[in-house]
This record gives sequence, C-alpha cells and structure tokens, in this order.
Amino acid sequence: MRRFSCLLFLVLLIQSKEIFGWETDNFSCVSANIEDSSKALNEETNRRFKAAIDMVNKESPEAKRSSLFKKKAGGNCNQEKLTNALSNVLASSWMGNLETWANKASNVDRCVPSPSDNIFKSFRNIDAPMAKLCGLRPVIRIGKTRTGIDKLSHFMKEGYEYWQSERDGGSLDQILQQGIEEEEGMFGWTTTGTKSYGDMCANYFGFLFWKSIFDGPRPYLKCENGVWFQMRDVDWNEYVNPCFDESINCNEWGGRPDKLMKETADAFGKAKLSGVKGLDQTSCPIRYGDCLEIGQILADNLKVLDTVVHPSCLAVIRDVDKGSRTPRHVKELEQ
Repeated sequence: MRRFSCLLFLVLLIQSKEIFGWETDNFSCVSANIEDSSKALNEETNRRFKAAIDMVNKESPEAKRSSLFKKKAGGNCNQEKLTNALSNVLASSWMGNLETWANKASNVDRCVPSPSDNIFKSFRNIDAPMAKLCGLRPVIRIGKTRTGIDKLSHFMKEGYEYWQSERDGGSLDQILQQGIEEEEGMFGWTTTGTKSYGDMCANYFGFLFWKSIFDGPRPYLKCENGVWFQMRDVDWNEYVNPCFDESINCNEWGGRPDKLMKETADAFGKAKLSGVKGLDQTSCPIRYGDCLEIGQILADNLKVLDTVVHPSCLAVIRDVDKGSRTPRHVKELEQ
C-alpha cells in the first residue's frame, strides 16, 4: 500500500513538473563511516561528458544510433546541439540520471537512513508526505562533505535551468527566486515539509558549473575547426561544500515556519548525536566552522549567501564569537 501511495503521488507530481529526488536525512549519517565517492562520481560524470561530445562530433557508434544528431552533427561549433547532448546525459529528469546511478553504483558508498528511525519519523503524513510515503534518499560523501544524493539532481538539473534562465536574459535575482518558489511550493513545503536551503545551494553551484561549459576564465569546452574538445575534467570537489549538508545548512520546517516540526527535528538530533565527538551542538548547524567556511566561499556575493544559506548558519557567519566559537545570536534567532 505504501509503494502504491508513493507511486500515485509521484504520478501527480509528474503532471505538474519534472520529477526530482526527494528528501534525505543528514543527521542519521553524521557518525556513519562513509567512503569518499569523489573518484567514482568524477569518472562517471566525465564519461557522460565525453560521450555527449563524441555524439556531437560523430566520433562514437552512439552517434550513428542517435536520430537527434543525424543532420550534420558537428562541423559548425553549434553550442545548442552540444548543450542538448550534455543536458540529456547530465540533467535528465528521468531514470538514468546521476542521482539514479549513484543510488545503485557499486563503487559509491551510501548511508541509508532507517525507514523507522529518521528525522521525519515523528511527523504526520500530511506534514511531509513525500518523506513519509516514499522514504528517504541515501547520503554519500564527496570530499569531506556529506550530502544526500538528491543534491546531484539539484546540481545538474536545476543548475541547468538556472543557466538557461540567465541565457534567456534573467537576472540573478530572478534566477534565485526560481529556487525559492520551488522550495516554498510543490517541491518543498507542500510535499516534503521542508524548505531546503541545501537544495538551493546545490542549484546555485550547479548553475556555476553550467556557466563554465563554454564561457569564463576556465571553460570546459572549446571548438576548433568544427570539432569540440574538453579542456579539463569535471571535478565535483570544485563545487560541493558544507552548504550541501542539511545538518549544517539547515532546513526550514513546515512552511510557517513550523516551530513544532523544528522542535521535533531538534529532539531527534539530540537523541541521535548526543556523545558524538567533534560537534558544536546536536541541532542544526552541528558544526559552526562549516558555516564559517560557507561564508568564506560565498563572501563575494552576499545576495546568494542570504538566499541559499539558512538564517541559523548565517547567524554563525555574521555573529560568531571567534574566541569561543559560540554564535551569540543563534538562540535569539530561533525563539
């Protein structure tokens, strides 16, 4: 019955927009021993990247099987043709995207939150229907950052949508607003019970990735004599940072924001993380130093910082007592 309810819910969502990965629980995986998946993820991403280039250059058998590139593929440095090929292999909304691959790949180590003991366990079905009916996505490690595999889809798919919006003339404010509306609507508060700042962070850094495909000081691609070349490999560690981690870059619960849902989540963190070494507290953000790192990474764009970083982490960034590493105003912010 639970599987049927989940499938029905997904069908309804698909009618309104493409499907996204659902929620995760970073708190359940804080102390888990998770191997770094950077190498595997980089290899798979670059394999797909090169396959798309080969298709457009007509250098692989895949091109012969693809009706999409039958008409003079390559030969004229057509950015749109290559953009379409890359989006198909990296930013697909359907099965076969990087999130789906990471969920099954034997060389990706995953921490799977318990269906019966996770941060959503005490919520009502109506509070977080996707998480309650469909379960949670695994957590992986990229470099030192632990993140739900749903962030892979946010990075690639939503980052791509942000980039397309900019190419169509959208301003940064308009682009960031896309993420806010999704997290405060059907793909956030309404279905998962959370406004995920981690999702919006992954969206933004995915946007930076896509912006570098053809442009910027270090573009990934260059065309010479009608042939596309990859100038450098994709490395997820250039983009993934603690703001992808929902135990650092907190969720906003329930849409009001809902104080009871936050108290329930904090209680779970306290029960799960009490006694775990290396934490500043058991509620989000669990490590103040990670918030300070986010602040340094986004220091040059305060608009982005204010949009994709949760207020509790912002309080640490802006009001930290650097002697004791204790945020002065976090408690006031939460009251």
